[in-house]
Amino acid sequence: MVMDSHDPVTMERRLGAIGRRIDDLYANTLDGDDETKPRIQRHVDALWQKEVSARAAVRDAYGESRQAVSEYADVIDYRLRLLELELEAAEAALRAELADDATALVDAVEEELDALDLYLERLQARAATKAGSARSEAEDAVRDLRRRRNLFAQQLEGVRAGSSEAWPELKVGVAAAHAELARAIDEAAAKFD
Repeated sequence: MVMDSHDPVTMERRLGAIGRRIDDLYANTLDGDDETKPRIQRHVDALWQKEVSARAAVRDAYGESRQAVSEYADVIDYRLRLLELELEAAEAALRAELADDATALVDAVEEELDALDLYLERLQARAATKAGSARSEAEDAVRDLRRRRNLFAQQLEGVRAGSSEAWPELKVGVAAAHAELARAIDEAAAKFD
């Protein structure tokens, strides 16, 4: 039997899986150092808040009529897909924070960049559905996020080009660029709700 992605049971299962992944991410932050923990914890807190918001949206939509379900299902599915992509990026960011060598750092950041690219594509598509000044603001936010994403990618190039002895210092630059990008994503998210 094929499950419909708009079915409330399927959405609840997706939310359950998301919640477990966020909990695992939180548990893994305990392995970080005192400098790493606050950065990851802020991101985990934001993910937990988005999970709660998504659960409320599912509950509200499916408490309404069949008409409401069909109207809200695509919006809820979109929010869940964004949350899943954010979670993929956060998991990769944690692996980058905990990386023991340059290769592990590069691999983790590349995974994070892939997830961010998909996230930004979805935001761009969402921005195109808005009208007037809301569309302009949303498109500006996506452009800014792409610019910051590219700065983050440049930090990665510095790690690739650097010597094996210099990678710990380069990792600090990657972490700073990631923190700036994560803050910008959190700020921009409000323009897409």
